[in-house]
Amino acid sequence: MRANSLSLRLILSSALVSIVLLVAAALLLASLFSAALERNFDSRLRAVLDGLLANVELGEDGAPALSQQLADTRFSLPLSGWYWQVIPPAGSDIPDLASESLLERRLKPDATLLAQRDGDGIAGFYMQDEQEIDGRAVKLRAIEQGFKLPGRDGEFSFLVAGNFDELRQEVRAFRHTLFIILGLLGAGLMAAIFVQVKFGLRPLKTMESKLTLIREGKAERLDGTFPAEIQPVADELNLLIQSNSEIIERARTQVGNLAHALKTPLSVLANEASAHKGPLASKVTEQAQVMRDQVSLYLDRARRAARAQGLGAVTDVQPVIDGLARTLQRIYR
Repeated sequence: MRANSLSLRLILSSALVSIVLLVAAALLLASLFSAALERNFDSRLRAVLDGLLANVELGEDGAPALSQQLADTRFSLPLSGWYWQVIPPAGSDIPDLASESLLERRLKPDATLLAQRDGDGIAGFYMQDEQEIDGRAVKLRAIEQGFKLPGRDGEFSFLVAGNFDELRQEVRAFRHTLFIILGLLGAGLMAAIFVQVKFGLRPLKTMESKLTLIREGKAERLDGTFPAEIQPVADELNLLIQSNSEIIERARTQVGNLAHALKTPLSVLANEASAHKGPLASKVTEQAQVMRDQVSLYLDRARRAARAQGLGAVTDVQPVIDGLARTLQRIYR
């Protein structure tokens, strides 16, 4: 495909637009999916928080206790990255209540993270797990809400945290799958664009072939039906061909008329000159004969052109040349 090609321009421009749109779609879908997962993640944390609020009560010693185990077993697996914790009011000697997954550790969120809360009084934030899992640090997504238990002054802090790296792994897996799918879609689009361009420009190739036939004298006009977009071009070309043919025909007629008009005066000059002797008469006779030969030549050409009846006429001289070559080879062998 040539650099200065209409097909190449159409394919490259369509490919560029398709790539930009596919990349934009991939980024948008990945962002929307990530946001949806985060909302779902927060919803799960809130469900656990609601379960804590419903099942935590004060024991006989005044310490908070869990009346019923939570359904999510990840909070029971040690160092799973899923934790909950109930922190007594500041200055209280009551111990914290925490999930079995924390073992002896406790979560210590920074006070600045608890400052920003939503309309329900819930603070959402990220924090780093102090305990590594499988040799790597774990990022936690946590929510916290203060709640006042009956019989105690001050608010207890209910904290629930989940392994945010699990969500990021889901996002990475989705992005990987998304890029593969969009890559295949892009390859399909490129193939479709290539076929579309080739199919769409085929009438121009047909027009080129028909113009070649006209140039070679095998046709006199652009025959056939073309698409609506290029049919006016074909019609204008046919009108141009017809106009040129008429101009050429008039020129041939004028040349023939001129040659006929010159034949009689030349014959008179030749006859008059032949009736006299001398250098001048001989010269006039000689030049008159030259002019008569030229007139005859152009008359013959005009007759042959009239018989051709075409804008372009091509004579295949190869058979004649081959015959002459064989003859000369026999003569001079």
